[in-house]
Amino acid sequence: MTYCCEQMKGQVEHSCDLHPDLSNCPDSLVVHINRTGEFGLRVHDGGSSFIAIRHCPWCGADLESDGAPRSASIFLLWHVHRFDDHEDEKLIGVYSSDQDARDAQQRLGNQPGFREHPDGFEISAYTVGKDH
Repeated sequence: MTYCCEQMKGQVEHSCDLHPDLSNCPDSLVVHINRTGEFGLRVHDGGSSFIAIRHCPWCGADLESDGAPRSASIFLLWHVHRFDDHEDEKLIGVYSSDQDARDAQQRLGNQPGFREHPDGFEISAYTVGKDH
């Protein structure tokens, strides 16, 4: 299965040694129903309740019924260096997935100008065709 971002992948593939029934696991936040392709936020009420979602809670990607993200989201990688009186913002690139943006951040993290300010990286998700 293709996931829109690493956070969604981690949630859908989550397993827990302490809670074989994930509806009892406080760390299990997302449920995926294989037969329908539906995603939901788990309601920890002692049962199997969930609230259906159409967008990823982490990156905002629109989720299709097969679980794959629609190609309607883009991810901008920025590096921001904050000074006392201003900010120096650099747009590093525009990527089709959160993971691609994180990979670029990893590649650049040890380069001069970036390694001195490793906390300056920011990834912003945008849906194509919408006002922001």
